[in-house]
Amino acid sequence: MAAAEGLVPITREYLSTYYDKYPLDPVTPDAARLRLNLEKLEERLRTDSSVPDLLLRLDEAPKKLDHNNWKNRYACEEIVDLMKRPPSGFSRSSAAATLCEEFQSYHDFIEDFQRGHTERVTNLIYEYLPQDFRGTLIKQQKERSDQKRKDEVAALVSEGCTIKEKYDLLWSQQMAKRESLKGLASASGMFKAVVSFVGGIPQVMLDFLEKINDDNGPLAEQRLRYGPAFYELTTLSNRIHSLVATWWEAAAAEQIPSETEEALLSLVQEASAVYGSELKRVVSFMDEVFANSPFLIKPEGSMDDSTKLNIGAGGKYDATLNVECAGLQVGWQWRVDPGCTIDFDVSFTPKEDGGEAVEVAPLERVGEASGQHTSTSAGDYHFQWSNEFTWLCSKNLEFQIAAVPQEPEGEDA
Repeated sequence: MAAAEGLVPITREYLSTYYDKYPLDPVTPDAARLRLNLEKLEERLRTDSSVPDLLLRLDEAPKKLDHNNWKNRYACEEIVDLMKRPPSGFSRSSAAATLCEEFQSYHDFIEDFQRGHTERVTNLIYEYLPQDFRGTLIKQQKERSDQKRKDEVAALVSEGCTIKEKYDLLWSQQMAKRESLKGLASASGMFKAVVSFVGGIPQVMLDFLEKINDDNGPLAEQRLRYGPAFYELTTLSNRIHSLVATWWEAAAAEQIPSETEEALLSLVQEASAVYGSELKRVVSFMDEVFANSPFLIKPEGSMDDSTKLNIGAGGKYDATLNVECAGLQVGWQWRVDPGCTIDFDVSFTPKEDGGEAVEVAPLERVGEASGQHTSTSAGDYHFQWSNEFTWLCSKNLEFQIAAVPQEPEGEDA
């Protein structure tokens, strides 16, 4: 487990001293200049071509840094989609193909950063989990949750959703995961089952996670220092998207003069080059900041909290696990002395009045076993190890039982 000695609360003030070591140079002034030029050219294009305002421009960038990553990915994907289908008669198809490749690379760069950050945090959390069947339960459930989210996105896309609708769903899923961390930290609701055996997480990290979504929480310092760079990039990508979309609308309605089209293309190409260069610089910088962040506390030592006892000859041992609701994944793992066997069975008694016990794992005489079962309601699981069949040998039993929520990401904190 992580050593508690020497750890301090992960407050906004504490993170401030850490971020002092990582100053970020502002985004080049060219970004603001290009953003203004994009806005002016779009306004002129709408006036000259009588194209209605598409209302794509953001009034301001979102405050959360990870939300800005999603907004940048979204803008890049929209631009890629537009470049793949230029208006009929567009004379610069090769230039459009090049821009398509550029913005696809920017999109992929952001996606790789997000994936790497997620894997880093996930692997750290896994290090805190017991390295036995309970940790396996959590991993399996995370895989199911991840697949469920992917299926939700795939289903939405198959229905013909817009790119914006897809990213709205992706962001809502991201916030649900953030809320799940808050729920884990406060040990509320179904998360009590998880915290009951993920006891190796230091309290300072749990306190940090509980405030992870607060506007004035510890991450507010991160937004204060690094937010302006992300906000500038988000706004720039948004203005490129808005101009190109307006350009395509105008070109579909009427022929755009060649000199206007040349000015549009030149500005978008310059904006793409500046955006791509600054995006990679800022995101690479943040990757280093995240990798060394003080809230990524490495666990130390091992975690072994299995129950160990001796069952005498002719004796038995019963254990009960109470579950408060349906949908919990109940797991067990046990063993007795090498070469020995014992009778083992599992049953479940619903909490409702008059609930009758139902068989979960049939009686069998073995030396070790493990299993899983999904609770169908609130009630009690009964585990019994019986050594009554022998009057000669006692048995040393070591076992672990646990219940964890199937879909923690979707639960209210």
